[in-house]
Amino acid sequence: MRVTLRPTEQPKSGELAQQVERLDDTLRHCRGVLYAHDSLYVSATNSNGFYRLQDLNGDDQFEVVTLLKPMDYRSRYGHGTNQIVAGPDGMVYIVNGNDVSFPEGSADDSPYQNPHNDWMLPWPQDLGQDDRVGHILRMTPDGSQWTVIAGGFRNQVDVAFNPDGELFTWDADMEWDAGTPWYRPTRLNHIVSGGEYGWRWGTGKWPDWFPDSLPTTLDTGLSSPTGLTFATDSQFPEPYRSSLFMADWQNGRILRVTLTPRGASWSATSDLFLEGAPLNVCDITFGPDGAMYFITGGRGSQSGLYRVTWTGTDADLPMPPAAEPVVSETSLAAAREARALRHELERFHGRQVDGAIDTAWPVLGSSDVWLRHAARTAMEFQPAESWRNRAYAESDALTSLTALLALARTDDAAHQPQLLAALQQHLNGDLTTEQLLLALRTLQITLIRQGTPPIDDPSAAGLLVMIRQNLQSRYPAKDLRENWLLCELLIHLQSP
Repeated sequence: MRVTLRPTEQPKSGELAQQVERLDDTLRHCRGVLYAHDSLYVSATNSNGFYRLQDLNGDDQFEVVTLLKPMDYRSRYGHGTNQIVAGPDGMVYIVNGNDVSFPEGSADDSPYQNPHNDWMLPWPQDLGQDDRVGHILRMTPDGSQWTVIAGGFRNQVDVAFNPDGELFTWDADMEWDAGTPWYRPTRLNHIVSGGEYGWRWGTGKWPDWFPDSLPTTLDTGLSSPTGLTFATDSQFPEPYRSSLFMADWQNGRILRVTLTPRGASWSATSDLFLEGAPLNVCDITFGPDGAMYFITGGRGSQSGLYRVTWTGTDADLPMPPAAEPVVSETSLAAAREARALRHELERFHGRQVDGAIDTAWPVLGSSDVWLRHAARTAMEFQPAESWRNRAYAESDALTSLTALLALARTDDAAHQPQLLAALQQHLNGDLTTEQLLLALRTLQITLIRQGTPPIDDPSAAGLLVMIRQNLQSRYPAKDLRENWLLCELLIHLQSP
């Protein structure tokens, strides 16, 4: 449908729509629509494809409909191809839920590839599912190249770019899992190159403290995320113009989020912007007039298009419910430098590049998890034989363990004995809690991906016996996270 709005200078009474036209009735369940590059892009979930509509003869009708890419959508809960967003880099970004497989022909240099469940002790019923996860695609405007940039989501419906060109999404876990140990609260995520966000099927969701996953930016409690958008180009006054707005379908509300630079990422707080009963908001945006527009409806309910405008003066501004964070210029400058370093490391994602190892290596031991992730991802795309021994010889514990995690995720099983020996040495040393969690998870990953050596294997079985003894001496621990990993490892290693 195409809706032509009445001019804003016309009387405010009555309907906003001046004309409503049907553009196409062949594409089914269109969850995302974007007009950009003289084209109308459509994600048609139930038509199993991503389409481009064009008006080539200038008659104001989209007479050319082209399938740019089939989407392998096999519904479990209807989590298909969702919203489409134009990126500041001139690319088109597509949001796929966890019922959609990676498109065939995705670029070989995609920074996010081959997601693994990486379960140490999987629940048998979870094993009946495949490894599809929600993911973010980047496409050239003509549809000739597709890149998977991040994944590990459930059904993230929309994404939004902030003024710095950084990408964010809002994702919810399975509602009926609320209250279970594996439930993850609805959360705002900062999307980065190669980002792994840890959603997996059933009970197998990764906690956000796993070192091979990225953490949440903001937990928002029970929510049903749909649209989100920044107010950068709005006519709203500050602090609203610098805010992110997120639509919650089930609870009938729109949240306002304040993002504060922190290291190579952001921290966030939220407050209620508006709500209604019912107000099942499906999507939200800002128009060329600077007003907020949102649409309601879904699942047989009444749809509606709403406009929110600012009509007051600065003197009329209400005090936001949450105090706006005050950040020093020094902290802002440090955050800009951290983000610049992350972007430099992201240039090495998906491909082998001369100088990548020497650039990434000092950052493997960073106290900033976002920088460590960017550095480790860069290392994982470089040939292991060119840096494997450097990882074994590294004296800094955090740097070494981060490199060992990269080896556990990418190296051949033939080199597992050296990896186990390096892990044993770390476990026998004095580790911080963060370093111990990293060592334990790395041990899990090598046993999952490279296999658990049989007890009669002289090259590794002896190491595993000594490692098991070390783990037994640590259990039970005072930290729930340590006990989580220790329990799984000790059961897997058949501890008496």
